[in-house]
Amino acid sequence: MFLTKMTIDSECGISNASKIIESKIIVPYIYPLTNERSYIFSIMKVRRDTPLRKEVLSDFENFNIINNGNFTILDGVKRSHHIISPISGLGGIPIFPLIIEDGKEIISFLTFTKDISEQILEKISEDNHISDAVSNKVDMGSVVQEVTSKLLSNVFMGLSTMEKDLMETAYSSGFYSWPRESALEDLAVRFKLSKPTISYHVRSAERKIMRALFGQGT
Repeated sequence: MFLTKMTIDSECGISNASKIIESKIIVPYIYPLTNERSYIFSIMKVRRDTPLRKEVLSDFENFNIINNGNFTILDGVKRSHHIISPISGLGGIPIFPLIIEDGKEIISFLTFTKDISEQILEKISEDNHISDAVSNKVDMGSVVQEVTSKLLSNVFMGLSTMEKDLMETAYSSGFYSWPRESALEDLAVRFKLSKPTISYHVRSAERKIMRALFGQGT
């Protein structure tokens, strides 16, 4: 089995939206209705000062936007730019969710042979600009890891850039190891902030991650 990861530079409505809101968009599902039309369901974090506007979503025939306070859901029918259909039509298996960030669509799919992967990439490139693509032979463990990492992407959607950088640094430096290999003081030095400020950002990020995993809580 082969796992192919590709990045597509896109100008479609939802990719443009990712640039405007300056946040990643998670796409748990796309269903091709015809060769030219697809239904799409997506989740994103939209700030109040950067609302989605109709003109940005010009390739949508119809859409709904629902904001639950934490995340915004966008779903609707849009013009296809021929990515999911070639994957499925040529024998590949798309891995959801898809990730869209800063105008780039990050898409993974499985095939049983590398030849099929190459056929799919060639077909997709007829209508899209693939800026990067890598195919590797994998076992089922790698497939599960890929799917899990994509499913957990929504956990980081609510974090600010500062919080995301801080949590990644805290994890990689052993802050969450037992026994701990770094402390708040070390993070404070690295980020050039006071210990109370670092503590506040860590707790804020942890609270957002718990909320994403377990719901609003009390």
